[in-house]
Formats: sequence, C-alpha cells, structure tokens
Amino acid sequence: MDRVRSFGTDQDLRLAELRITDPYKQTGIVWEIPPGVELVEVINTYTFDRWPGEKARCIKCDGRRHKHGFTALLSNEAKALYGSKCGQDEFGESWAQATNRLRDRRKRQTLLFRLDELLPQIPNIRDGFAHAFSVYTDQPFEQVFLAPDKVVTFLRDESGRFRDIPLDVRIEIVR
Repeated sequence: MDRVRSFGTDQDLRLAELRITDPYKQTGIVWEIPPGVELVEVINTYTFDRWPGEKARCIKCDGRRHKHGFTALLSNEAKALYGSKCGQDEFGESWAQATNRLRDRRKRQTLLFRLDELLPQIPNIRDGFAHAFSVYTDQPFEQVFLAPDKVVTFLRDESGRFRDIPLDVRIEIVR
C-alpha cells in the first residue's frame, strides 16, 4: 500500500517539507498513539543532523538510536516519528524506498518553484520573442505580438514568404 503522502494539489506540494534534518522541529509530534488512531501516510523522511551526538526517538521502539527515519501523519492529524527500521516494519517500505518516492515529489516541487519564478517573466519573454520575430520577418511589432493564449508559428510557404499559423494553446496556471 502506498502510504507516502500524495499531496493533493500543487499548492500543498509547494508548502510541504519532504526531507528534513531535525524531526523535533515539527509541530504536533506525539509519543503515544491513542487507541483507534491509525497511520495515514508518510509525510517526510529525515536524516538527523545532530547524530551521532544525539539520536532521534522512535514511537514504535521508544529507542533513541535513529539517524534516519520517517514522519508519519496519524488519523487524528498528529505526527509520529519512526526510525528507519521500525518504519519499514510498520509501513512495509524501506527508508530508501520512501526517500526515493519523496525525491520524485521534490523534483516536482522544485519545478513548481521554478515555474513560480518564471511566470511573472512571461510577458517580458513574450514581448522579446515578438520583437525578435518582427525584426526577422520585417513585420511591425504590433502584428507579431502574441496573445497570452495563442502561440504563433512562422513558416515559409512555397513561394518563400512567411505566413503565420495560430495554434490554440490552453494555459492553466494553478496556484
């Protein structure tokens, strides 16, 4: 069963801390799981940065010997720390497997952050392309200006003249 957090929306993913170095800095950590409360999902993995001087505590074995582990979200919205071996026993997935799955989510998260930086620049980029195309095609800048929902391609016809072919492109920005 996939218990690694799915992060329903891109906005949820933008806000998530998928890999941490100090599991104790998280809010809502509990050291006992009340009856009837279940594990929901793995929300991050940790590599404890104070190890070996200090070791992370595990809710399952109550040991303080862990360098690597998981943070699990519980059905009551609390969080519990599991060492890597105890987490593997509990979730049926190794710390390395969970880390790899969360790495894929971190890649998407990084792309989302880059997109957030790029989106405000799109008008300038579009204008720059329009200007370059107008210089290249000898068409006035205003005729080459691209609407936000259109992409215009310039192709030569049989006589060697440029012609524009508008393509309908749907752009959806999710924030």
